[in-house]
Amino acid sequence: MEKPELRDEKSVTVTLTFHRPEHDQELMEAINAPKFNMVLWNLDQWLRNEIKHGADEVKGNHYEEVRRYLWECLENEGLSLE
Repeated sequence: MEKPELRDEKSVTVTLTFHRPEHDQELMEAINAPKFNMVLWNLDQWLRNEIKHGADEVKGNHYEEVRRYLWECLENEGLSLE
C-alpha cells in the first residue's frame, strides 16, 4: 500500500490498488467500509437508547456489557465511532 500524499493538514490523497480477481474480497471490504461503520454506529446508538430508556434492569445490564465489548473491540483495533 502506498503512503498517503499529504497536501495540507486538512486533506490527503490515498490510492488503493487491488489485483483482481484474487483481491475482490479486499476490494469489497474497502468499498463497503463506510457502510460497516454506519452499521456499528447504529448498533451502538440502539444499545445506548435501550440502556437509557427501553430495557428493564436485567436487559439493560446485558446491553451495557455488549456495548462495552463493542467499544473494547473497536479500541483494540485502533478504531472509534466518535
